[in-house]
Amino acid sequence: MTEVISINNFKGGVSKTSSTAGIAYVLSEIKKKKVLVVDLDPQADVTDLLLKTFKENNNSLLNEIMNSNNIESILDEKEDEILDLLLRKSTDINENDLYHTLKEQKHLNESIIELSNNLSIVPSDFNMIGYPYLLEDLKLNRIDGAKYFDSFLEEVKEDYDFILIDTPPTLSDFANSGIYSCDYSLIVVQTHVRSFNAVEKLISHLSDFRDLHDNDFDIVGILPVMFKNQGKIDSFIIKLLKHVYGNYVFENKVMQRERVKFWDAIGIQNEDMHDRNVLTMYENIADELLEKMRDRNGK
Repeated sequence: MTEVISINNFKGGVSKTSSTAGIAYVLSEIKKKKVLVVDLDPQADVTDLLLKTFKENNNSLLNEIMNSNNIESILDEKEDEILDLLLRKSTDINENDLYHTLKEQKHLNESIIELSNNLSIVPSDFNMIGYPYLLEDLKLNRIDGAKYFDSFLEEVKEDYDFILIDTPPTLSDFANSGIYSCDYSLIVVQTHVRSFNAVEKLISHLSDFRDLHDNDFDIVGILPVMFKNQGKIDSFIIKLLKHVYGNYVFENKVMQRERVKFWDAIGIQNEDMHDRNVLTMYENIADELLEKMRDRNGK
């Protein structure tokens, strides 16, 4: 049975995309599950990260840059090549991005890019910013608009064990489409005071959304991210989260890691000890996620 997980938060810059990609990579490449990532964010960050991981042979150049003591000279010499690598769009690989698939009412399969034997993605692009206007053109109200994307996702659900939906950090048609389609919402929260304040607002929205749409999904848990060891505020927020939300809070955390920033440039790697340490972190998170889903199901 396919399980659909929407990754949600209301504050940008909190490692949501990295967490989505890391969990998807572990489930597909390490645990050998069939996984589809759906990018509902017009910024298309998870699209960019996973295409760099699987579809672009840019490692040698970017590794040269990252390990150089004279980055300026490389930039002077290879600026166009570097920009081409960093700014490449999913449409360079598959012209059927998500927005045009939804607008032209094509089968969702036409927009899917197969990244590996077990991992695929429905890519986004900046043109996805037109999605709310598309719903207006179709004369769909807020309730029916939230259901529109789900009708496309239903066509491919049975092909996968897990579907992860990356949504932007806003109250929007994008987030609501992901929430309506999901079995579980995974809330990502940075261990900062402002991020903590956003959690209660998100939970309130999820509760109201479930009542309004009369659909059945659970909050699977709250994942702390960008946690800094020995950070006083970080430790305080973790304790506060556990005091307020109990066992909804993950025991495992996404720690601050320089290697994750490195992956943003070259894609997820499994080449050295630092890569493997980060992958182990995400594997522990994926294991806890699966356990929490079993608990919510009463299994």
